Amino acid sequence: MILSICSDPKILEIMRIVNLVINVIRIAVPIILIFVLMIKLMGAITKSDDDGLQKVMKTAPKNIIAAALIFLVPMIVRIVVHITAPDSEYEKCITVTSVSEINASYEKRMEELVSKAEETLNINDYNAAYNYLKYIKDEDKRQGYEERLEKVKEKINNSSDDKPDNPCSNGDCEMYPVASPLEDGKIVFDRDTETLKVKIQQRSTRVQTTSGSSSKNYYLTYIWVEDPYAQSSKAQSSNYPSKLQATKSMLQDEVSRESLQNKLVIATNASAYYNSSYSDCIRSWNRENQKQGKVVCGDGVASCFCYPARTSDASYSEQYTNTQVGNLVITKGKVIRNWPSSSAIDKTQKLDLYGIDPKGNFKVFIDVNAGNDETRKAKYQEIIDSGIKDTITWYVPIILDNKTVGWKNNKSTANITAFCQINRNNFVIFSARSAVNKHVVTDDFETLHCQNGVNFDGGGSVELLYKDRNGEVVRIFESSYDDRENAEIFYFTEK
Repeated sequence: MILSICSDPKILEIMRIVNLVINVIRIAVPIILIFVLMIKLMGAITKSDDDGLQKVMKTAPKNIIAAALIFLVPMIVRIVVHITAPDSEYEKCITVTSVSEINASYEKRMEELVSKAEETLNINDYNAAYNYLKYIKDEDKRQGYEERLEKVKEKINNSSDDKPDNPCSNGDCEMYPVASPLEDGKIVFDRDTETLKVKIQQRSTRVQTTSGSSSKNYYLTYIWVEDPYAQSSKAQSSNYPSKLQATKSMLQDEVSRESLQNKLVIATNASAYYNSSYSDCIRSWNRENQKQGKVVCGDGVASCFCYPARTSDASYSEQYTNTQVGNLVITKGKVIRNWPSSSAIDKTQKLDLYGIDPKGNFKVFIDVNAGNDETRKAKYQEIIDSGIKDTITWYVPIILDNKTVGWKNNKSTANITAFCQINRNNFVIFSARSAVNKHVVTDDFETLHCQNGVNFDGGGSVELLYKDRNGEVVRIFESSYDDRENAEIFYFTEK
């Protein structure tokens, strides 16, 4: 036990401070004792106080012995430890005083982690080593470790290039271990079942704005799921398509419909939804903001987050109001909207589609040819043929095929829900109901080595909910924000 403690650089940092304090005490206290003794002697001699002088002389040996012991005891302890256990790492604990010793210990641990990652080519070992780089102070050595880890990551990617597209023979797919959470966060919810494991981590970030900076909290939800395709689903408003529904109520209804009472569930908001018109939306938006004493919007102001269904046919506009955005919508395996023509709801707006295919891969379909009927028709058919049973529609891909494509170094702020897949079994939800810098999403997804990461609907729609086995539905943002109505939610549950 002592060996493992004294080889931990973080413990050594604490012991270095302790040893420095001990050294100050072993030098300062004897000096003070002797100094006090000298003052007493000088006082007795100056006053010609024989009785006082005798008292001082009687206590002098005790003070001198005390000073000697305080000075020598730490040294004696080190000698005893060295004689009785010359190879013990405990000696390092009681002698470490220099920063260079601490740095050397960090470098030793870094070497162990990198070597292990090179040997196993395991993504979790790679993550552990990569996250440890911040403790290496020497720039040249850190660069050397980064180069070695880059080669490890390349080997991991090369060895798994074919895995995402390999069908699961007889339903038996390769299982990845649970991904490690990032450091510097507080776990506020932690559940571990045989087929679904969930950790919700509260983190904080300094939000940079033109007026300064402030600390904001956000959440990372780590999800390990045995069968991503079978254990994921969407829930729509119970009054679909005529009305929206508060997310908590929506999940409660879904739990009842799908008999999920005795199962663990983790859910988030998903696609954005259509409003009837900008003017109607803004009137509604302003009513809500006025209730809360907030600034209201002017007619046609995009920042009001209003998305009317764009089509020249009023009947279609009315039909799709308060439903998910986009021209292709698949829910629970049923195609409920497939309208790729140029007269569609969004005939020119580029809206990407996301979904988990039967192999458990989170697919991102980029709408690069908005307005082209034939291209969209072929793309929609590809999505339908892929077997995806639940589509989510929005825009701003963040990471595609392990490459960052969005929000890198972006300092603009927003309320954000984002979603990424690390590997077949591990997913992460980013939830920020207080506006954070957008690059924080990219930074976290890069650190977690997400294969694909995208932005879901944000703003006031951001929601994160969970339900324990035989428990009630809980909103993470319950105490701070009203439960805004949405068109749909996306969730994972146990088998």
